[in-house]
Amino acid sequence: MKITIQLLASTALLAMAMPAYAQDAPQAEEAAIEDGAIIVTATRRSEVLTDVPLAVSAVSAETLSNSGATDIRALNQLAPSLLVSGATSEVSFSARMRGIGTVGENPGIESSVAVFIDGVYRSRTGTGLTELGEIERIEVLRGPQGTLFGRNASAGLIHVITAGPKFEFGGHAEASYGNFNAIRLAGGVTGPIAGDTVAARLEGVYIKRDGFVTDVVSNRDLHDRNRYLVRGQLLFQPNDQLSVKLIGDYGHRNEECCAATYLPARNLSRNALGELVFSPNSTAGLERLLGATINEDTLSRRVSISPGRGYGLEIDDWGVSGELSWEFGNANLTAISAYRDWKVVNDQDGDFNNLDIFQREGRRQRFRTFTQEVRLQGTALDDRLDWLVGGFYANEKLNLADTLKFGGDYGRYASCLVTANLPGALSPTSPSCITPALRPVYAASPVFGAGALTALDNIFAMTNVGANPNAFNQKSRNYALFTHNRFDIVPDKLTFTIGARYTNERKNLNAVINNNNTACAANLAALAGSTSPFAGTLRALACASNLNTLVNGTYNDVRKESQWSGTAVLSFKPVEKLLTYVSYSKGYKAGGFNLDQAAFVLGAANTSQLQFAPETVKAWELGVKWDGPGIDLGFTAYRQAFNNFQLNTFNGVSFIVETVQSCASSLGGRDQDLIEANSACPAGDVRSGVISQGVELEASMRPARNLQVNASMTYNDTHYRNNLTGFGGRSFPGALFQLPGRKLSNAPSYVVSGGAGWSPDIGTNGMKGLVYADFRYQSEFNTGSDLDAEKIVEGIFTLNARVGLYGPEKKWGIELWGQNVLNKDYIQIVADAPLQGSGTIRGVRSGLQASANQLFLGFPAEPRTYGVTTRFKF
Repeated sequence: MKITIQLLASTALLAMAMPAYAQDAPQAEEAAIEDGAIIVTATRRSEVLTDVPLAVSAVSAETLSNSGATDIRALNQLAPSLLVSGATSEVSFSARMRGIGTVGENPGIESSVAVFIDGVYRSRTGTGLTELGEIERIEVLRGPQGTLFGRNASAGLIHVITAGPKFEFGGHAEASYGNFNAIRLAGGVTGPIAGDTVAARLEGVYIKRDGFVTDVVSNRDLHDRNRYLVRGQLLFQPNDQLSVKLIGDYGHRNEECCAATYLPARNLSRNALGELVFSPNSTAGLERLLGATINEDTLSRRVSISPGRGYGLEIDDWGVSGELSWEFGNANLTAISAYRDWKVVNDQDGDFNNLDIFQREGRRQRFRTFTQEVRLQGTALDDRLDWLVGGFYANEKLNLADTLKFGGDYGRYASCLVTANLPGALSPTSPSCITPALRPVYAASPVFGAGALTALDNIFAMTNVGANPNAFNQKSRNYALFTHNRFDIVPDKLTFTIGARYTNERKNLNAVINNNNTACAANLAALAGSTSPFAGTLRALACASNLNTLVNGTYNDVRKESQWSGTAVLSFKPVEKLLTYVSYSKGYKAGGFNLDQAAFVLGAANTSQLQFAPETVKAWELGVKWDGPGIDLGFTAYRQAFNNFQLNTFNGVSFIVETVQSCASSLGGRDQDLIEANSACPAGDVRSGVISQGVELEASMRPARNLQVNASMTYNDTHYRNNLTGFGGRSFPGALFQLPGRKLSNAPSYVVSGGAGWSPDIGTNGMKGLVYADFRYQSEFNTGSDLDAEKIVEGIFTLNARVGLYGPEKKWGIELWGQNVLNKDYIQIVADAPLQGSGTIRGVRSGLQASANQLFLGFPAEPRTYGVTTRFKF
């Protein structure tokens, strides 16, 4: 309530003290709209898309509706340089632009691609993964951003602009029904409530759908939909120079997502001749012996869940914002104040099968964010200078309470992993999984030893222990000053743009680690000085992911940083319809704290081990845009070099953050082995570690009346350099030995997308038809941030289609539609099955690993969906 009062008060004060403008397109632009051109506000100025010297795509409300888009994930089908995907939970989905993005499961890492809705920054991509309601358009800006929007981003930005209030009374309603018993109801009403001074809009969306994944244990559906959104807007516009818009929204979700199937797996080793030998996977065999149901038909969408466990997900998301626009003289002022509260509670059967090996129950995460943005812009020097200055402030509270634990079956499972390697010792029904008669034999054996047997007993007792819970509380304060200015060197011909940003960031961390697993400390003591070849395994099984009492305690730290970023653009129009430009940008994304106890070093835990450095990028871009009769064309070539790229890697249990640099001098391949502390580089010899480069082609055509065709293609080469090092030249983690020289995860080399819509006249009474289809093809890519070869997925082609019939002025309509109409079965993400094996095929092939028995999980995409939609408007 206090924040809400502050928000309303600040908006009222700005309304009394300052000015900006309502972003209505001038008459020339209105004529352009009639000609089929698209008006965007990506540069905070209303401009025809082909006149913007920036790599930006705009998707209209009509295109989104035809494609069936209801949230930003559907932009994949319409923006080829963008990929929105996720795995373990929908709240952790991430957006990638030109192959660059941030794995979203770790809330301590900010998104490389920022999401804004109605000018308001959403803290992480997952928090913006909400129903959109009725929208006006979506703008997708590629490359570093920071001189135009309140919050900076290192890779790109998605801006959703919803439909606002109107002074003409009207409304709409729609109802859809599809397979999986899908129901979607949406509607809204808008109009004046005080003459031509005050207008309002109220809308809502409700969705319910059965799941498309089945748990064979409980026979219940997963990956269902059960959500709603309500949003209200109030517009106060006493004259043409002043407007104030207030927006309030609330969304709720109560669903169960996301489960995974297993990929077919085998053991891999080498024989005496050095040849690769494949055999049945020992990890899967042991789990089945203990009662696990492991379905290796990856695309079957049939999974097994531990009894009493699940993937429950409940989200409450609400916020209020106020936008003031005031035009005075040659200047305009815009101020946006907002408060967002996003909280989620989710469960996870962390082992992804019906053995209770690993669990996460009641994980609670919450973002409470207050933001204030102010922009003042205008013209000078006979309108040859178009200037903009602005400021941004954000205050955010992040709370995370995690209850990650070893499950009820972990002790027996982990014990059996050990005794399966002792001849004759495996006995799944015996204490510590060892044949009772052989206990004294192995206790006296130099191959195992009494200390190892004690350690085995300690592991067997690890039942339902771990985080109890662990709590991370982070307070962030960010302020920035930015400017973006365009000067016409030669009016309507040659323009120079210069922008700069200063950002200051402070993060305060309070972490309370409260684990109740004592087996780690006990095993370290029992194995002290042990020469048993099993000692390393027994330590690792007891201390996995640092879920143990040795790292317990309260930790506090403060991180401060400041950074300059900016852009320079030279654009030239040799003829009226042709725009060319070349640009340089420096982007920045803040550093922070890894909110995961797995980053601690046993015996020497401190908060410096949680910190990671800011990510910066230097980007070059060359662009050409053609606004021809009935056709718009765009070409962009780009190269981006990322320094301290923030890599969030899943190790099978937890997420480890590493900032990636490279050494200018050769390391002789030492960054491609498994030896820790083997690839250090002098601090003065480090450089950027990630390169993103490629070309983008876009075309929008109107070859005939009522026919619109769009096509886009991206060739993207986003790769790690060789000779990788960590921050400041420290050694690169040996577990990431596959990264040097390879493409980043989730970065396909080729993406081609396109769509066509034909809306012919039906008869002479104003009725219209619709025939629409769009597609996306992306080449194969690796979905794992550690780049295991097992995580490569094949190229994917998906197709959406819609046909419709509408009455005069589209007062009513009926549509038949299909998503993924070719029913392409594919895996979105492949990940390590937690605590279920180790090793990878590349490690064994290279001789770095003696064997591999890791199990891998596949998170399936949605199958074909289809249905019917009826629409009405008045």
